[in-house]
Amino acid sequence: MAIICLSFGKYAVEAFVTECEPPEIVVKMVALLAMVVILYVNCYSVNLATSVQNVFTAAKLVAVLVVIIGGIYKICEGNTQHLREPFKNTQYSIGNIATAFYTGLWAYDGWNNLNYVTEEIKNPSRNLPRSIAIGIPLVTICYAFINISYLTVMSPLEMMTTEAVAVTFGNRVLGVMAWLMPLSVTISTFGAANGTLFAAGRLCFAASREGHLLDILSYVHVRRYTPAPGLIFHVSIQSVQKLSRQTETSDTRRYFMSTYYLHPKVVPKGARTP
Repeated sequence: MAIICLSFGKYAVEAFVTECEPPEIVVKMVALLAMVVILYVNCYSVNLATSVQNVFTAAKLVAVLVVIIGGIYKICEGNTQHLREPFKNTQYSIGNIATAFYTGLWAYDGWNNLNYVTEEIKNPSRNLPRSIAIGIPLVTICYAFINISYLTVMSPLEMMTTEAVAVTFGNRVLGVMAWLMPLSVTISTFGAANGTLFAAGRLCFAASREGHLLDILSYVHVRRYTPAPGLIFHVSIQSVQKLSRQTETSDTRRYFMSTYYLHPKVVPKGARTP
């Protein structure tokens, strides 16, 4: 969650600081503010948290549609030079393929988070597989068309070296409306952070209920029926661990992916059931 909020803070601050690199302390403070707001939303009401998620997901899909339409417009203008050999100079090494898989897993984690919130889903035996079956193809199609759109105005080398690909696309295609791209990224990251905390709070709650964490984390709010202790615990750990360190977001993301997806493979080997 902290990684996503750091991205949110970076894009939110860049909208007001265009002449130079945004100060790191300001980015972290904005990220921390976003985490506190998301924490409040999730502690206040489950319905509010899911409504926020639905609104931001819809806004995110609208932004995706804008990029795709912009790409179609550029294709109609004949900007297809980078689409003729899109995989030119690609290195098919084992390491690069593994990195591509990690990046793909990071790009969409809804299939994973859904398993943590099955108790919040109506008729999970039907709706959980349906959500995954709809979500993964939809996200895959969106990513494919977005990359095609990017290639209409940028070379593959530019896409790899540009820190903010969506912003570059907006500057070259949207003209005076280029500000929509940083806005769409902030919307996307805020929604992703909300969904991440929604799932993480339930994970802490379930783990504590089974005796793997402190008992207090298995409590729920007496009136709101939200797993407030688990949510507060998760945000507190994230704030201290990530926001207090001077670490590049890309480095933190690589470390997170390698440990996060390795962990489920290691734990069962050492686990013993009575």
